[in-house]
Amino acid sequence: MILVLLGTCRHGFDRLARAVEEYARQSGEEIRIQLGRTSYRPAGVAGFDFLPHEDLLRMIERADLVICHGGFATLSDCLRLRKKIVAVPRRRDLGETLDSGLGQEEIVRELERLGKIIGVYDIRTLPQAVERARLSPVPGAASSEIPDLIGRYVKSLFA
Repeated sequence: MILVLLGTCRHGFDRLARAVEEYARQSGEEIRIQLGRTSYRPAGVAGFDFLPHEDLLRMIERADLVICHGGFATLSDCLRLRKKIVAVPRRRDLGETLDSGLGQEEIVRELERLGKIIGVYDIRTLPQAVERARLSPVPGAASSEIPDLIGRYVKSLFA
């Protein structure tokens, strides 16, 4: 089962929801999607808006692969549970966040450089990214390296 996590921020993530709908239609895979405040409801994909964090962690544990936004909390949970991850950073220019995405693209690019995740920067490449993630080894357990990485990035914003 593929679990898709669109996050809980007040902006929707229709771009990823639509891409997941297309992927599900083409692949026939079992997909569950956490929509949060995304208004677009992908046809043929079982979805829910919100779950208590403990329930969400259990769903992540059961998933074979996770497709998610590039937020640090979601990525941390998935890495800690040693999941294969495909991450799509939210973009301000598409109305997916008011800020710069809290550095989502930078976080995704750095975690990809470290071999922890597969990043998607062009939504049309989602199917290929899923296949690459399936073929990649399960990432090692997350360590303090990731919070340190984020801390350094945040400090650099104010330097």
